[in-house]
Amino acid sequence: MKTPTSHLLAGCLGALLAASAAACSPGADTTTERGATASGGAAPVMLGSGGSSVSNGNGGTGVIVPVGGACSGLSGSPFGCTTSLDGTVFDPSGTLPLYNVVVYVPSEPLDPISEGASCQTCDGNFSGHPIAAALSDAAGHFSLSLDNVPATDALPLVIQVGKWRRQISVPGVKACSANSAADGSVRLPRNRTEGNLPRIAVVRAGSDALECLFRKIGISDSEFSIDTGDGRIVLYASDDGTATAGTTQLASGTAIPLAGTLYSSIDKLMSYDALFLACEGGGKGTFSKYGATEFTNIANYADRGGRIFGSHYQNYWIRPDKFSLPAYPSVATFASSQHGFDVDVTGSVDTSFPKGVAFRDWLSNVGASSTPGQLLIHDGEHTVDSVIAGTAQQWITVDDPSGHKGVVQYYSFNTPVGKTECGRMVFSDLHVASGTGDSGKVAFPSGCTSTALSPQEKALAFMLFDLSSCVQPDNQPVQPPIIR
Repeated sequence: MKTPTSHLLAGCLGALLAASAAACSPGADTTTERGATASGGAAPVMLGSGGSSVSNGNGGTGVIVPVGGACSGLSGSPFGCTTSLDGTVFDPSGTLPLYNVVVYVPSEPLDPISEGASCQTCDGNFSGHPIAAALSDAAGHFSLSLDNVPATDALPLVIQVGKWRRQISVPGVKACSANSAADGSVRLPRNRTEGNLPRIAVVRAGSDALECLFRKIGISDSEFSIDTGDGRIVLYASDDGTATAGTTQLASGTAIPLAGTLYSSIDKLMSYDALFLACEGGGKGTFSKYGATEFTNIANYADRGGRIFGSHYQNYWIRPDKFSLPAYPSVATFASSQHGFDVDVTGSVDTSFPKGVAFRDWLSNVGASSTPGQLLIHDGEHTVDSVIAGTAQQWITVDDPSGHKGVVQYYSFNTPVGKTECGRMVFSDLHVASGTGDSGKVAFPSGCTSTALSPQEKALAFMLFDLSSCVQPDNQPVQPPIIR
């Protein structure tokens, strides 16, 4: 059995301290050992002046690393020199850089990730006893300090955001050096052979094609299924509004179950980590067939840790008072006269909160904004006048061509509203797939005709992975996991 890296680290530090006196004496050799036998019977890992590999007697390898001259480098980092690893985190396709993804070095085997909705705060959920960790910034870049990590020929590295997780091995990491991971190698998994993906229910509908986004970010087709299958992206369908026969079918001819079978069962809802609900195009009428059971289930799902993204009319889930049902806590002021925009509009990113600043910069970095803080929006809608300050957070606003200023196009809030945060909802007031050629009216995946992400699809990709991340107040900066 391999000795955990943390045990090797303890032996290395002890050896370095024991050798420091000899290294500081006149005429001392400029190399030393971190050679105390680690607990569990591991043989020494050596420090020296070369760069070749040596066996640690434990089935793995140590690395011979330079230490420097007498007494130089015994202050600062524990081994007297700086070792780092940097790189860029990408989506599963390996092409879209991602913000706020945790990259860490584990010292123990990873625990399985639980399935289904659950509270995920930002002070846990990272197994394997991390001994070094960093967060990706608005360019997807991370810089990981490895000063406290024993040198190795193959560095274990975990990439994780929420329940997306992949572990890779980074070769050729040299101590006392600034190392870089190969471009495109630090990415999230495309399928379960590469790591863990959250289980996501996607409701297809005639007025949007959210399901196509998952293919564009690199999810393998093998991970799409209906609820009797074992895929991680599970399809349901609306038969209302602008839906057609193709909306409720796979290209193979297999019927896709209707969304009502999902909404009516709290147990089925709780089996999913997130819901992505496409606009059905029928307005209030689409939701009239649902009653207290469905509305209560959706609210309870989010309150118990579920994540929900809703496109346009899906905001009726938080407006049950429109159906003579108990009101949902007020999160936004809805427009008295709802309408769509006949022309493209320019959205402005709200930078009054930390993630808003990162969102602005990220959109520029991935080519979605030619002007920082602005996003061209196709097929926008005016449904929301404003959000309730302190309860919900607006992300993008536009000026309605008819004259209304600051119309909200993206907003989010944590759930349960006004109580200890556990889940999260995000709503858009635009049809994300509009202008791409993708359609929710055609049997899946035949309706997914484009491969490149449009600017507003990139904005949704940001929201997708932010929705996956741990829940925290929007007015607080993101933090890497605590290294204990």
